Amino acid sequence: MLQLSDLRVGVPMTSIYQLKPRFQAVLRPLVGALAAAGLTANQVTVTAAAGSLAIGFLVGLNSAHRPVFLLVAVWLPVRMALNAIDGMLAREFRQKSRLGAYLNELGDVVSDAALYMPFALTAPFGALGIGSVVVLAVISEFAGALGPMIGAGRHYEGPMGKSDRAVVFGALALWLGLGGPLPDWLWLLMPLLAGLLLLTIVNRVRGGLAELAEPPASRVVAGAAPLSIRALEEKTFRTHDDVELFYRFWPAVPGGADAAPRGAIVLFHRGHEHGGRIAHLVDELDLPDFAFFAWDARGHGRSPGERGYSPCLADSVRDVGGFVDHIAATYALAPEQIAVVGQSVGAVLVATWAHDYAPSVRCLVLASPAFQVKLYVPFARTLLKLRFAVEAAVCGAGPLFRQFLCRGAVPDARPRTGGLLRCRSADLAADRGQYPAAAV
Repeated sequence: MLQLSDLRVGVPMTSIYQLKPRFQAVLRPLVGALAAAGLTANQVTVTAAAGSLAIGFLVGLNSAHRPVFLLVAVWLPVRMALNAIDGMLAREFRQKSRLGAYLNELGDVVSDAALYMPFALTAPFGALGIGSVVVLAVISEFAGALGPMIGAGRHYEGPMGKSDRAVVFGALALWLGLGGPLPDWLWLLMPLLAGLLLLTIVNRVRGGLAELAEPPASRVVAGAAPLSIRALEEKTFRTHDDVELFYRFWPAVPGGADAAPRGAIVLFHRGHEHGGRIAHLVDELDLPDFAFFAWDARGHGRSPGERGYSPCLADSVRDVGGFVDHIAATYALAPEQIAVVGQSVGAVLVATWAHDYAPSVRCLVLASPAFQVKLYVPFARTLLKLRFAVEAAVCGAGPLFRQFLCRGAVPDARPRTGGLLRCRSADLAADRGQYPAAAV
């Protein structure tokens, strides 16, 4: 039996919606100012819908006077800006709400109907042509909004999405308002728009079904529950000593891996766990414009090595730097666009890396860093003191012994500030109850 998801439509699914990230970048300073002034996303949504209703009603009452259509031509770009602003306020300033979701979807279809119906009073379009476009526009938005009901995302495929309709009717309103002629054959424009809307509906349904047809390995791993509702990719990178470590990559949305994100959040897990254990932060931080990365450290998760073992603190610290460098080079991100989050032992590695290499990353977040822990093993601190005293003595004997004892602490590491990569002496061990990350 032929399934809708099996259809192959020759018309590309491009849409003006794909320009939204650039439009948002232009609006971002204004959005920040509006948020600081106390404006809410729901207020902006209601303003856009109320303005559309008022403009549509005014134009409908005076449709015989063509210059009045200039109001529609002017208002449509304003409405699109308001729609972008309410979304940015909701996402970037934590103003999402259930009421806002209803207002957003209902406001869009009400605004479309209010702004497009006055064209039915102008020849040669008529009520049937405009009415068909309005109804199909509502259905197309409904088709996109149904995605979350089946476990997919909200879909915005074209070729006749909200932004595309705004451009078409905005141009038509400008032409009418300036007194341009409307030849009889122009009635064909409405059937053409109706056909493109039908294609949009098909594309959005297909997009939702295709998203769930073959769940990627990132969505379900070995029968486990999804780590995140955001699409995930599984990657590897090579360390300074040619070890291939595993990491998870959540691209920024929309646009996936080919879109340039605003920045990146790099997550470092605690000891004896793996990156999948902190995947919930990808959804909870709710930063769709940022890519997320989470590695599996040496000896953890799906990275190679004896379980829970790292040959040296310096190796693990250099792995942190190598991972961040790999992200910056592979995904075209400047260090200033990268924020680093470490938990427990991961925070110790991140802090050591920041101390020794002084990276120019955007910020560091240390969650419950394991700088001080209780050691319940009898004589643990005494034995650790002895170990680090021996290590310090051997390291002082020369580079050959130092490389044998701690093969990560070699001269070519060249930290900018030095210090924490050097071999530890006993006073850095258990005197202050510090947790020796090299022993993890």
